[in-house]
Amino acid sequence: MKAADQSTVLAVGEEFRPSELHLDIETKEAMAVVRTLEGIVRVHGGAFLSGKRLDIWIDNLALVFAMARGASKNGNTHQQLEALFWMKLRVGFSICPIWWDTKANWEADGITRVERDDDWRIQRQSFLELWNALGPLIWT
Repeated sequence: MKAADQSTVLAVGEEFRPSELHLDIETKEAMAVVRTLEGIVRVHGGAFLSGKRLDIWIDNLALVFAMARGASKNGNTHQQLEALFWMKLRVGFSICPIWWDTKANWEADGITRVERDDDWRIQRQSFLELWNALGPLIWT
C-alpha cells in the first residue's frame, strides 16, 4: 500500500487459509480490504487512519456496489462489510470504493492469476491411484 508520495505505508501479504479457499472472489477481495486495514491499524495505530478518507480502487464491481451500500446479499461478503463498518466507527475513517476496470488492473492480476496453460489437473481416480501407490508428497 502506497501513500500519495509513493512511500510504502504497509507491505502485507498472506495466503488464504484452507478453510477460506472455497469462498468466492467478492468475499476474498472484501477480506483483503479488511485485513489490509487491520494491518495498518496494527502497525501504525488507529490514529494513522483517524479522520482520513480512503479511496480504495477495486476491480470487482459487485464488491464496489456492496461497499457503497454497506450490505451484500452474499452472507460471507456481508460479514466482511460488517467488520469494516465497525472498524470505520472505532477508528474514525471513511472509505470511497472506486471501480477499477479489470483490464487496467494488470499488475495485481498478473501476480494473482495463473494462465490456463500453466494450470494442470488430473482426474480424481488418477489422483487416488497415485496417492495409494506413493502416499503424500513431502516437500523438503
